[in-house]
Amino acid sequence: MWKSLFKRVQNIKKRGAHWIAVSLIIIGLTALFFSLHKEITFTLNGKQETSTTFALTVKGFLRQQDIPIREDDVVNPPLNHILWGNKHISIQRASEITVIQDQETTQITTTERTPANILAQMEILLYPKDRVIVDGQSVDPDSPLPYHPYYTLQVVRATPVTVHTENGVKAFTTNALTLAEALWDADILFHEGDDLSLSPQTALTGEPVQVQLTRAKPLRIILPEKTVLSRTTAETVGPALTEAGITLQGRDYSIPEETEPIPENREIKIVRVEEKVLLEQEPIDFSSKWQPVNDLEIDQRTIVEGGKYGLQASRVRVIYENGEEVSRMKEKEWTAKEPQPRIIGYGTKLLNGTVNTPEGEKRYWRKITAYATSYHPGVEWLQDRTVTGYLVQKGIIAVSLEWVPYMRGLKVFIPGYGLAQIEDSGRGIPGRYWVDLAYKEENYIPWSQWVDVYFLYPAPPPEDILYVLY
Repeated sequence: MWKSLFKRVQNIKKRGAHWIAVSLIIIGLTALFFSLHKEITFTLNGKQETSTTFALTVKGFLRQQDIPIREDDVVNPPLNHILWGNKHISIQRASEITVIQDQETTQITTTERTPANILAQMEILLYPKDRVIVDGQSVDPDSPLPYHPYYTLQVVRATPVTVHTENGVKAFTTNALTLAEALWDADILFHEGDDLSLSPQTALTGEPVQVQLTRAKPLRIILPEKTVLSRTTAETVGPALTEAGITLQGRDYSIPEETEPIPENREIKIVRVEEKVLLEQEPIDFSSKWQPVNDLEIDQRTIVEGGKYGLQASRVRVIYENGEEVSRMKEKEWTAKEPQPRIIGYGTKLLNGTVNTPEGEKRYWRKITAYATSYHPGVEWLQDRTVTGYLVQKGIIAVSLEWVPYMRGLKVFIPGYGLAQIEDSGRGIPGRYWVDLAYKEENYIPWSQWVDVYFLYPAPPPEDILYVLY
């Protein structure tokens, strides 16, 4: 019994030792895992970033970040440095720099960013007023440049310049690239027309320069579109215009003329002369013609054929001076296209309607809407009888003078007035169909409204019908 109990105790001790060993291994592996997984801060050309990695060396980390390293690049710590714990890695890219100085070109690969230090590495000295040009831009030689894989760095040496003018001699030292820039910096302005013994684009390389400047006299040239201020040494108008790049073409002329001396006020006026041959066109209005349409009801209209404008053409020769017309002559005139009349169809088909009247239902062959007024013979200028001899009384109506020859004696019905007969005429109302309703003086009723006028059968013969009312 005691042996059995002892064996059990021994087994429990062995199992406990086993689990302790396993736990220690797990703890060790976890510690190793966290020691290998680390946070790295790296700076590439001044830009700082942070990343995590399991890489053991700087080289492995950079490969993981896909950052290639060239031979001239500077990496700190070195590529084979073991990464343990949090680290900072700095990568400084090298730039290929082309250096131009004293007409010599040299190339250097360096991580240096300050132009003055780069030149010092190449044992190139800078003197007062020397300029440093990087990729075409003037820079401060003591200020670092941003990273770029390629640069062109130029040293522009200061140049002694002596300028001889009619007012004396001026000497100065300049770091300009060209003679024109040097004169501008020295406040020596020269104008087109001035005589400069050297080209303004002469490059300054540090060698002393002697130049003669002969001033031209100012000149004001007035063109139609602008005024040109120029300078010239010419004595006459023609050469002065040529120097200013102004040409006279065709019938253009100058005031004064080209062969005359430049006037004392130093002003020349240019007159541009332009001749144009114009083709002018004017529409010719078309007329209107009326045409009966048998299947169209009376007082209805339709366009049978639209009119077409004609075209009157002429050739005109026009002379302009400075854009203003000074003469115009018509050389030829002709009819390019004859007008075509507009054909208006008017209805000739009589109506066959009926209307209720005080005498019963009656047929009518025409119906119009007219503006109705009324009259009676008591007015001073009205007679007791109509133009056809009827007494002025209810049942007699007047129409405009143009209608009377066609409508005299026709029977009509007007609601509100009654049956009537056309037997009188009046002046009418322009732009309106009009009827004037007659009354005796004692039973006069004033009218001023639109009414329907029914023309009752029998209708007059076709040749006596006024189909188109005006």
